[in-house]
Amino acid sequence: MTPDASRWRSSAYYDHVEGSSASNIAWEWLRRNEHYDLDFEAWSRNSATADTLSDQIRQRWGCDFPVSPLLDVPAANIFWEAGLDTSVVLLAKAPSEMPPPDGGSQTTFDGILRTDDRGNGLLRGDDPVQRVQFLLTAATHADAPLAAVIPLGLEGFDRVEALLRLLAMLHGRAIPSDTRLTRQQLARQRKMLRAFDAHRDGATQQEIARVIFGAGDLSRDEWQASSNRHAVMSLLRDARSSSLAVIANCFVIAAERNRADRSHRCGILDPQLRPATRRLLFAIVVAIRR
Repeated sequence: MTPDASRWRSSAYYDHVEGSSASNIAWEWLRRNEHYDLDFEAWSRNSATADTLSDQIRQRWGCDFPVSPLLDVPAANIFWEAGLDTSVVLLAKAPSEMPPPDGGSQTTFDGILRTDDRGNGLLRGDDPVQRVQFLLTAATHADAPLAAVIPLGLEGFDRVEALLRLLAMLHGRAIPSDTRLTRQQLARQRKMLRAFDAHRDGATQQEIARVIFGAGDLSRDEWQASSNRHAVMSLLRDARSSSLAVIANCFVIAAERNRADRSHRCGILDPQLRPATRRLLFAIVVAIRR
């Protein structure tokens, strides 16, 4: 029930990857994971124990709802655990000290894709792959004035970026990109996904090299010494790791690298913090005008 791998020869099939968020890339790997597929099939067959299996899937894979691996990114409205995906925006009731919206205007969540009974929701942009997940904290209702809560750890930088995307969606502004994965990392993810699909489709490493890298026909000895051979082996090795440890690979490893780089540029690792930075670290509560 994993995605059809026979389309790996089409480069256009993977065009969406280089414009995707880390959350979307995580789903691309998760839907190719055979163990997740087995969990989803078990959940689909056993309606009597669906709730228990749903909890098991959430704990094992970090997603709140078991989604069919046949669904691609635009169709897969999946909720990730807020503690794992640092792009989930945490919403709470706005403090009473917060002034009312300018002019009394109200912002609505017209673009909501889906909500669940745990407070999760998905807000979409004009592009079907543009979406922001939010989580209403305990005792918070969507019809109340809301504010976003930003943790003060390094993950706060990711959540601030996610909040900017949510605000842009709410107010019709240009939506910023998810920077947790760099362009180079996204380009490699695209090649990894394509190579992994080729392997699942039964292609040889030489076939993969010809299609992905444009390698010509080589003799056995030439192939053994070819840089393309080592490049394909590297793609497949990293792809297997991503498929087996999808969440750690897409949410933790890449995010930690980028967070460390970002914090270094911002001076967070410098003990002599600028006053503006120190003030920022006390608390950030940004109102979402409703």
